[in-house]
Amino acid sequence: MSNEKTSEESFFNNIKSSLIERFTTPLYVYVISAFCIDNWDKILFIMFGKGNIEYRTSIVQMQGISFWQPIVYGIIITIIMPFLSRAIDFYHLKSDDINCTLSSKRDSRRVKSMNSIRVIERQHEIDMIEGEAKHKAELERIKSESQYNTSELKEKLERLDIIIKNQETRNNELLEERKNLDDDLNNIFIFVDDLRETVLRVNNAYNRSMKEDDVVRKNMILSPIYEIIKESKLKDMEKYLEKVGVLENSLKRLRDSERKTFSMDELEK
Repeated sequence: MSNEKTSEESFFNNIKSSLIERFTTPLYVYVISAFCIDNWDKILFIMFGKGNIEYRTSIVQMQGISFWQPIVYGIIITIIMPFLSRAIDFYHLKSDDINCTLSSKRDSRRVKSMNSIRVIERQHEIDMIEGEAKHKAELERIKSESQYNTSELKEKLERLDIIIKNQETRNNELLEERKNLDDDLNNIFIFVDDLRETVLRVNNAYNRSMKEDDVVRKNMILSPIYEIIKESKLKDMEKYLEKVGVLENSLKRLRDSERKTFSMDELEK
């Protein structure tokens, strides 16, 4: 009994598998699909129409069902489908190639753009480095020039201080010399006054002697006076006159020194 059941099951399984294999071939699938597409209204009427099944089937039979047309459509589709599949595959391959080409071009453009961006960034970095170097060099130049100008200004100030000190010393010396010359001038004035009085006395004595017409008396009066003037006063007079000349020259130098002004050209020299 078990062997008979097994043989029956295997028989039905073979039939089932053969039917499934038959109906799953492209031809049957296309024919059934074409039949359903061609008779879709009748199929829907039988499934969802009003009335009992006999009424619906009678209506469908009266209108007729197309069998040969779906078969022809299925055969045509079965013949055309491999070529259509190849065309679709070819289209897919072409689209893949186009996509690859586009992606490669896009990648190359991206690489070029990235390279150009890197070049621009590198150039920008180089420009920044060069700008910083120029800025530092300019700062160093300004710093060195300022140091040079400061040192030069210090030297000029030192020279000016020396010149001012020398001039102050010279002014003090000239003031001292002027004071001495003023003293000498006062002495000269005193000497001149004494000389004038002496001359007046001599003149008066001479006039008296001329009136009296006494030669001996005149000689007695004039001789001592002349001797005094000749021996003592004349030397003092020459000395004071010489001092007067020195005084005039010193006063002239002092006036020139007082009028003198300092200019920047003299300071730079």
